[in-house]
Amino acid sequence: VKTSHSSSFLDDSLKRKVIFFTGKGGVGKTAMAWATALLLSRHHRKVRMVSWSPFDNPKIAEPLNSFKIPWEKLEPSACFKEYTLKTLKFEKIFDVVFENRILKAFIDVAPGLSETVVAGKVWDLFDRGEQDTLIVDLPATGHAVSFFKSPMGIEKMFATGFVHRQAAQICQMFVDPFTRLDVVTLPEEMPMVESGQFIEQLSSLGTFPLGFLIVNQCTPDFPLPKTL
Repeated sequence: VKTSHSSSFLDDSLKRKVIFFTGKGGVGKTAMAWATALLLSRHHRKVRMVSWSPFDNPKIAEPLNSFKIPWEKLEPSACFKEYTLKTLKFEKIFDVVFENRILKAFIDVAPGLSETVVAGKVWDLFDRGEQDTLIVDLPATGHAVSFFKSPMGIEKMFATGFVHRQAAQICQMFVDPFTRLDVVTLPEEMPMVESGQFIEQLSSLGTFPLGFLIVNQCTPDFPLPKTL
């Protein structure tokens, strides 16, 4: 994980096409993601922000986006429909075959499917390149591991064919030199331990572009005058 000595956060962020944010719940990862989006926007980068919460977190339903940064909440069923329509190119077929509660429930409970569908949407935005930098606000570290792990599993499960190629494209985005994954934590034992465990789990899966460990609510040491 980078430190302030290895690279300036701003300088490095300006080079990235996609930056993922995760961390233990309640450490302020969403705030850090938005702060980064605002920072890049103020440096004349065209920024887009997307958020995904498997629990449909109401806190991210309607952000106070007074910065006019494009934002989208990713929902697995909607992402699946968008992807399928691009493939079928005929909405009535989708409405007949896929638009039902059984399928929506299947997407929600099938192991790894929700994560892969959402990852596919992120890849599509990344591939289209309509923004300079895509900021992705992921859920807490446990689900974030599944987000990265699931497409890798599907790529191995389908050795060839269309599904394999799609999963391979997602996995390639994860390790792209213009991708970065930041971990947000607090200067407390539990968040720090969970952050370390997340980094270990991810490192065991492959060589991911781990970026900055952001310690929120931690003020720098200001020099004090010798006499008060």
